[in-house]
Amino acid sequence: MRRCIRKVSFGLAVIGITANSARGNSIVNVTLEGANFDPTLAINHIDGIAVTKLSVLSPTSATATFTISAAATPGPRAITISTSAGTSNVFAFMVIPPPGVTSIAPPVGLPGTAVVASLTGAGFRSGLTLDAGSGISVSTIVVSSATSAVVTFTIAPDAVLGARGVTLTTSDGTSALAAFNVVVPFPDLVIVSTHSTNFGSEALGSGASTSLDLAISVSSAAAPGVVHAISVATAGDLNPSNDFVADLTAVFATPLPNFVFSPSPPGAGAQATLGLTLPTAFPHDVTGSVTLGFSSNAAIPQDDPAIQFASGGRQTTFVIPANTLQARFGGNSSAGPIGFQTGTVAGALSFSGTLQAGTVQTTFSPSNSVGSSLTIPKQAPSIRNLETSTQNGFAVVINLWSTMREVTQMSLTFSTTTAVSLSCSSDYPDVPSGR
Repeated sequence: MRRCIRKVSFGLAVIGITANSARGNSIVNVTLEGANFDPTLAINHIDGIAVTKLSVLSPTSATATFTISAAATPGPRAITISTSAGTSNVFAFMVIPPPGVTSIAPPVGLPGTAVVASLTGAGFRSGLTLDAGSGISVSTIVVSSATSAVVTFTIAPDAVLGARGVTLTTSDGTSALAAFNVVVPFPDLVIVSTHSTNFGSEALGSGASTSLDLAISVSSAAAPGVVHAISVATAGDLNPSNDFVADLTAVFATPLPNFVFSPSPPGAGAQATLGLTLPTAFPHDVTGSVTLGFSSNAAIPQDDPAIQFASGGRQTTFVIPANTLQARFGGNSSAGPIGFQTGTVAGALSFSGTLQAGTVQTTFSPSNSVGSSLTIPKQAPSIRNLETSTQNGFAVVINLWSTMREVTQMSLTFSTTTAVSLSCSSDYPDVPSGR
């Protein structure tokens, strides 16, 4: 068998580069990896980049220093290397553009004031700094994206009037100047409109358009909706059909939750629950609190400390999340009723609530039909258990409760085969003998 060996050779090639980007006005060291490097290796001309300290370390590795001009045009570069054997493939290097500010809004401020301004541009990043010149300090810089930031300019009372050039600096460099002016107080027009008022547009050129932004305040009396009507008119308009527009906007009335009790009416000494529901969903969170009250009408009127919510105490907070119907109580993560203890004293339970929805604050309570049934009725005493003891004589212990907080008569019947004589022990001086 004959063995055939083929020799394969590769041309000059670059297969990798470290540090493949840099900003203008900087120096970066790069390492090239490839094949067939030799001492004649050269890096071909790169627009805006000078190559220094080129060293061939091996047939597969070389190092170089790129000095990027401050005037280098941002963008990609297609780079090749050459030796006496030929020219390599193309590899990429990027000149990173410096940050830029295209607008500042508002672009003016008065001496002795603080101006919260919005910046738009490119290349924004966390840690950026701003320089607005003498008499203006910069604080509270919030970068929301690579193209948007908010900053506070604090203008000294003695700041020199006139135009300023604001610069923005990041690790990628410093931006060109953006205009900001320190000016004397000036007239600042504000337009206020209601839905029932018609108004005319400003003067417009042929084919031009304009827009108006209206800030409105809507009271709860506007429910269930308002119509915003606007009309325009000008001499020579032969098409009046498009000169009027009306916009119906729904206005939600202040939501008043309904109380839901179970059982209804509640019984004495029982566990009951309270729920809050909205008749219709509201587009904002409804928050507030519910207070539980009690007024005794027992023969011996007395408050019952057992009457309280399951969370403890006689007040609980709630939230009805936006666009839902049922309340969450306290720190509960899910909607549902809260338990409460009714107690064993005759009287009337009462519930009242306060809420906030948007900017509206109000109170609410159960409807009359529901509220009138929230009573602990006057009931005959209820014996819960009876215990006897024959130690040191004979004793009877009776545990009972009475919603009237009063027991006026008690009869005990003893069945014995031998007649006995009974008397109350001196241990119970409040109990009359023979009772």
